[in-house]
Parts: sequence; structure tokens; C-alpha cells
Amino acid sequence: MRNITVKQYAKKPDIRYASLLSSMKPKNLFAGKVSKIGLLPYLDVIHWYTKLGTIKDFDGMLELFTFIFDISDDDFWNENVVNYFAAKNFIEKDFKQRQEKEAKLLNSSGGDALKWKAAGGESLRNYSPVMPLDDLCKRYGGYPFDRGKKPYNEVLYLLTMITRKERVLANYQKLMNEK
Repeated sequence: MRNITVKQYAKKPDIRYASLLSSMKPKNLFAGKVSKIGLLPYLDVIHWYTKLGTIKDFDGMLELFTFIFDISDDDFWNENVVNYFAAKNFIEKDFKQRQEKEAKLLNSSGGDALKWKAAGGESLRNYSPVMPLDDLCKRYGGYPFDRGKKPYNEVLYLLTMITRKERVLANYQKLMNEK
């Protein structure tokens, strides 16, 4: 199994190997490259969050890996399958952590969830990837899709700062109104 490439494995996948290799320790290294997901464009990272769970074949994984690790198609197909599974586990773990962090940040506005839903907040779900960018543009100017080309970490940093500042100001107002 050590010397089999992704291409060889893709032609003849073995469920025994898949279950064994799927439990490998995540590793941020593939075809000699380390990913820098936080430096990738915000909207692209968000796109892959949603797409990752729907990828059912190696062609889809090829597209993901070439984006994440900035490698060629040949690099992907010629890499060792053990490294593939370790890198795949890394991507899944990293994306899950980013999604959880982002959801916690963006969903903890402190408002009443039932009132939000009654007001039609659920109808905005389709726009959720761009809405934080729209908020940044209201504050700093610009076009949301241009902001979406900025590095993920940069966008998330600003969103975190804005959210925390709004919470502090809301708490401050509550304290001031108690006097």
C-alpha cells in the first residue's frame, strides 16, 4: 500500500484501505506543499465549506486539492495515497473548525432567535456567505464581492472585531440604562 498513487487507488478503490486510511492523523502536507487556507480568498474558502460534503469522486477532490495546496493535476494523481488521506483529513478538520468558529462568531448577535425567524430572517440564508462582507463594506466602503477576494483570515479578523465591539457597546448601553 505504501507505494500506490492516488491515480492507482482511484482506478481500483478498496474499502478496507479507505476505512483504515480515513482514520489517519491529519497532516497539512501534500505533494510537498503546505496549505495556507487562511490566506486564500474568503469567498472561495466559504464555497469549499459547502462543496466539501458533496464531493463524491476523485475529480472533485482533485479540484479541491489543487485549490488548497496550489498543486498541478499531475502532482495530485502521482502523490502517495497515504499522504492523500492524511491531507484530506487535515482539510476536513480545518474546515470544520473554521465553520464552527465562524458560525459562533456570526450567529451570536445577542438578538432573539424566535423574533428573527418571525421577521423572515431565514429568507436571508441563501445570502449568508456575502452578508458579512456587506457589513464590512457598510463600515469601510467597497463592493462585497471585491472584499470576498481578500484573505480569509483578514476578513474574519475584521468581522470578529466588529462583532465584539458591537457586543461591548450593547452591554455598555445596558449598564448605562440601569442607572
